[in-house]
Amino acid sequence: MEHDPLIVSLKQKRAHASDEGVPTKKRRARWPFVLLVFVIAVVSGAVYVGYPYLSTRTSVSIQPSNMTDDERASEVADTIARVSELIVLPEGEDPTVATVTDPEKLQDQAFFVNAKAGHRVLLYTKARKAYLYDPEAHRLIEVAPISTEVQ
Repeated sequence: MEHDPLIVSLKQKRAHASDEGVPTKKRRARWPFVLLVFVIAVVSGAVYVGYPYLSTRTSVSIQPSNMTDDERASEVADTIARVSELIVLPEGEDPTVATVTDPEKLQDQAFFVNAKAGHRVLLYTKARKAYLYDPEAHRLIEVAPISTEVQ
C-alpha cells in the first residue's frame, strides 16, 4: 500500500504546526482581538466607576471660594457639633463636610433625592457612613453607608 506523497506532506506540516511552542496562525490572530476586548473592558469599568463620582463632585462643593480657612473650619466644627446633637457620630475620625450646590444633578442618586441647595453632607470614610443634614431645619435628611465597591 503506497501513500500519496501530497497527503503525507500535508500531515507532516500539520504535525509541525501544532508542536508545543510554535503558535498557529489562529492563535496569533486571536491576540489582537483579546487585547482589544480587555482594553474595552478596562475603559468601560473605569467610566462606570468614575462617572457617578465626577457628577457628584461637580454638584457638591467642598470649600466655597468666598470663605477664609478659619471661617470654613469654624463652619465645619459647628456643623459637626449640631449634627452630633441629633445622632451619635463616628469617633476618631474627622469627616469631610461638603455643601450641596446643585441638587438637580444629584437626583439620580438615592442618597440625594431629598437634598436641597445648602444642605450639608458629612462623609466618614473609615466608618463608611454618610449623613445629609439640613442646617436651616436642624434635622437629618438621610443617613447611609458608604460603599467602596462597584455599584
